[in-house]
Amino acid sequence: MDDFLKLARRIVKNHYLCINCLGRMFAGLSTGLSNKERGEIILEVLVMELSHELYEGKRVDKKLLASLLYRYKKKNLLELVYRKEMLVEKQHSENSTCEICGGLMDKIDDMAIRISREMKDYRFETFAVGVERISDIEKKEDEFRVRYNIKYGENIRNEISREIGKRIMKLTKLNYSDTNPDIQIIVNIVNEKIKIRTKKIVITGNIVRIDDIPIFAKTCSNCKGVGCAQCNYTGKTPDNSIEYILGEFLLALSQGKKWKFGVEYKDDKLNFRISIISPKIKINETQVLYKINENKELSRMGISDLSIWI
Repeated sequence: MDDFLKLARRIVKNHYLCINCLGRMFAGLSTGLSNKERGEIILEVLVMELSHELYEGKRVDKKLLASLLYRYKKKNLLELVYRKEMLVEKQHSENSTCEICGGLMDKIDDMAIRISREMKDYRFETFAVGVERISDIEKKEDEFRVRYNIKYGENIRNEISREIGKRIMKLTKLNYSDTNPDIQIIVNIVNEKIKIRTKKIVITGNIVRIDDIPIFAKTCSNCKGVGCAQCNYTGKTPDNSIEYILGEFLLALSQGKKWKFGVEYKDDKLNFRISIISPKIKINETQVLYKINENKELSRMGISDLSIWI
């Protein structure tokens, strides 16, 4: 415990780390706390130590005291200093910026709100958050840990990912999942950019072969299948083929961007497989079959043995 407190005193005395970054340096020493909570506890323990020294009339480390008073704004300690009629000079700037993250941790709340707004049209159950590399900051963090021989710290990207995820859960009611999430959110917190990716939806089933309906849609002649405004970015030319009718129907249900279609011939039936790319809405067999029965073109195809998975 003494070694831990000595280390905490040295860090707070000689550096300004925001509460999150301070707590993250000691992340491996406790569980069930956020790094911000951990950082607050560390500062409070140091305040208690200095308060005890002041009450006992012991010699106080003025540089550590100044850091707690003017950098970390510990008002209860300031009141004690006033009562003791001590003069503590400001040895640091009051407007210090965190030496590790440079204020980056302050962006977490705003990023979570932005992401939640962008996700309002998505209808899925699970998500995960990934954070792009922050090379300069991660280098500073690694060098700081090496300098103080800290072996139980946590990477800043892990904390950003976790804290954004916790806030999104509260704002959207979605569940966080590290394994096979429906939605993958990629955050560039430095540039404040967000990418939202969803898993493709795969639908398989059987279709009765109908001689007067072509199977495959034609590739868009303008974009050669890449996707353009002319083909509504599907890469396909509108026609009456099984592929186009089924693809457009499933895009409308799932609010996807494109599809990939393939078939296997079996007697008088076609075994089809269609993948919906970048869907916004999760669909199920019951919903799709109900909508198919309402659609004259699709109900004519005799679709059966429908299966959907993500």
